[in-house]
Amino acid sequence: MYIERNIRMVKNFLKINTIKSSNCILNAELNDQIDSVHKDSNATNWASNVRDILQSTGLNEVWLYPSLVRIDSFVPVLRSRLRDIYVSNWRIGLDLSSALDVFRVIKLTFEQSSYLRYMENTKYRNTSAKFRLSSHKLNIEVGRHNNIPRNERKCTLCNLNK
Repeated sequence: MYIERNIRMVKNFLKINTIKSSNCILNAELNDQIDSVHKDSNATNWASNVRDILQSTGLNEVWLYPSLVRIDSFVPVLRSRLRDIYVSNWRIGLDLSSALDVFRVIKLTFEQSSYLRYMENTKYRNTSAKFRLSSHKLNIEVGRHNNIPRNERKCTLCNLNK
């Protein structure tokens, strides 16, 4: 959803740039948005969000020369770069989160897990998802919320003392 939202924002920006000459209201609004971004680099508005998306993906030339862009050939490039950035941030987030130890071991790639497609019993699918995401009531997770050191979070369902 994040990627599609950003693509729609950029496509809208490009379409408005294409038709602005025939619509004085659109032209004035777009120029006002862009001028405020140029005057204050910290300005936050719709145009600044588009600029930030394009700069973060290495496509700043689209911001500078939007009238030269062919939307149909540009969008796949933008989608690919946004996905690459998202996956990279996803991996960094996994590495930084101590709560996702199990998930990090199980989930090696950024794609839909097969159990979501094939496990028909909703109860089992939800239980599997909770376990993978550390959203369960086992001591390893409850202890984390209660600030119990990891080595003291023992299983209460068996006598292995692990």
